[in-house]
Amino acid sequence: MAEKDRPATRRDRIELNPEILMGKSQPARLTVEVVSSVDGSLTDLSPALLMPDVLPELWRGPELTLGELTEYFSGKTVIKLEMPGFQEKATVPRYERVVLESAVHEAVRTGKLWLMSGAASLLGERVPISLWNEKATLRLPPPPIPASDLSPESLPEAWAEGAPSGAEILAALAKKMGKPIPWGLVRSALEEAFQAGLLERTPDSGAFPCDSAGAAALKVRKPGRVTAMTGARAVEVALTGEVLKRLADRFEALSEAAGENDFRLILRAELGLERKVPDETVEALGAILSEIAEALRLR
Repeated sequence: MAEKDRPATRRDRIELNPEILMGKSQPARLTVEVVSSVDGSLTDLSPALLMPDVLPELWRGPELTLGELTEYFSGKTVIKLEMPGFQEKATVPRYERVVLESAVHEAVRTGKLWLMSGAASLLGERVPISLWNEKATLRLPPPPIPASDLSPESLPEAWAEGAPSGAEILAALAKKMGKPIPWGLVRSALEEAFQAGLLERTPDSGAFPCDSAGAAALKVRKPGRVTAMTGARAVEVALTGEVLKRLADRFEALSEAAGENDFRLILRAELGLERKVPDETVEALGAILSEIAEALRLR
């Protein structure tokens, strides 16, 4: 059927299927009002509408520049709407820059979109107003970084001094991948590495989790024996299973008693000190230990 062409009014509406946005089938439909530029600008824009495949003709490729976003919502963009049995034209409403900035900020802060502006790369963080320029781009978030990609074997340059900072790991990953990567992605990989026991913070490390501004103060190392330090106290003893259970029950009390002092328990698993152990025994024990923490797997 021939395309129907008429000015948009406040009663015109675009019905958008949110399945792409939500990643699953939804019975509801997302509805947005479209007004003509003569009606003035709107004051609220949902970050969900900035996602690819939601608003017609907003994204024309894998990235969207902020200049293109601003032009799209200038009040001069006319789009084609697919109606049952025919097409219809409507003018996209105008949004002031402050409204667009707010929507972009929320989409990036919540990890829905990845913003790149020069050497800056942001995901899951606040967007400084200084990074807003027409050439800055929005993309879908890159895939997660496996915790194993942070190891000395994977990033020898970052580990040259033995205890890299978060900023050094970020720089090494960016160099390896050939493009700026967001700190939020590295932060998630570090959190996974800490939880799995693959890495730990050094005693003089800054706080974690932290934003990109705190990445330089964050220092990590591979778990190992306690290094003697001025004023430090340490004890080493072989523990039975029953003692380990009691220790786990009292760990919270120990942490509270230590207060702000750096208190940690470092576990060393040993097997076959007096005779050679069959490989199948090593594999069986290693599989059980790795369920607790990957770093405990016997080698």
